[in-house]
Amino acid sequence: LGKAHSMTQFGMNGIDPNGIHHRDGVVDFIPDRRYIVFLPEPSSLGYASPLALSQGNFQVIEGDGGDEATNGRALQSLLSDVPASRKADVEAFLQQQPGGGASQRRIPMGLFMSLINRMGAGQ
Repeated sequence: LGKAHSMTQFGMNGIDPNGIHHRDGVVDFIPDRRYIVFLPEPSSLGYASPLALSQGNFQVIEGDGGDEATNGRALQSLLSDVPASRKADVEAFLQQQPGGGASQRRIPMGLFMSLINRMGAGQ
C-alpha cells in the first residue's frame, strides 16, 4: 500500500508498430498522472493486471479540498457490496452531497484510504 510502481503496457489502446489502431477496452494509463491501482501478485512471468480491470484503477485528481480518487463510476454503485459497518463514514459523506450523493464520482483521498484500510483489515 502506498508504493510507487512503474507500469508498462503492451499493445493496448493506441497505434501498434504496424500502424493498426487498437481499442481493446483494457485499462489505459496516461503517463505522469497519479493512480491508485489494485494489483494481484505477479504471474510466474512477472506480469499483473489491475483487479477488475478499470474498476480497480482510480485516478488521483486535485479537488477543492485536496486530492480525490475516482474511477469515473458512481460511488454508490462501487459500494453496493461493501458491508455497512465498513462504509458508514463514506455513506455519511455521500448524504452531504447534492442529491444524496447519487451521482458522486469522487471521494476525498483520506476517506478513500480509510475505507481501503478497513476492508484490507477485514473490519
